[in-house]
Amino acid sequence: EATTTYTPVITPIVPTAENGTSEGPQGVEQTGSVTFKPGKEPGTENTPVAIDKTKMTLLGTDGTTPVESLTVSKDGKEIGTYTLVKDPSGVPTGEVKFTPTDKSFVGEVPAATVQVKDANGTPATATYTPTFTEVNPTGK
Repeated sequence: EATTTYTPVITPIVPTAENGTSEGPQGVEQTGSVTFKPGKEPGTENTPVAIDKTKMTLLGTDGTTPVESLTVSKDGKEIGTYTLVKDPSGVPTGEVKFTPTDKSFVGEVPAATVQVKDANGTPATATYTPTFTEVNPTGK
């Protein structure tokens, strides 16, 4: 009598992400893109597992809770709010908008984390970080 054991090897299919940044003058709204790429089985030509943009969300300050908008502070002072840019049907585009409330803020804003899930429900995260440069008015 012969017996055999079959042990399947499961290779996780994981989407990848690229962080986004932008730079602009203080007090002006900024928009930047985060990029998500579908995962596929390494070393194969198998079809990638599609990214489901309807599952794209901003994450709250705890890094896990989905939120519609995220207000951020630095040094105890509120500096602005992040939101996801959506297409006319309400699906996120992959762009993140930062609207400053403190028009005098200069420097790097604490990053917002964006999460997306693929068709299998596997998550990937990326961050968006805007930087504000100082504006020096000049007179004539």
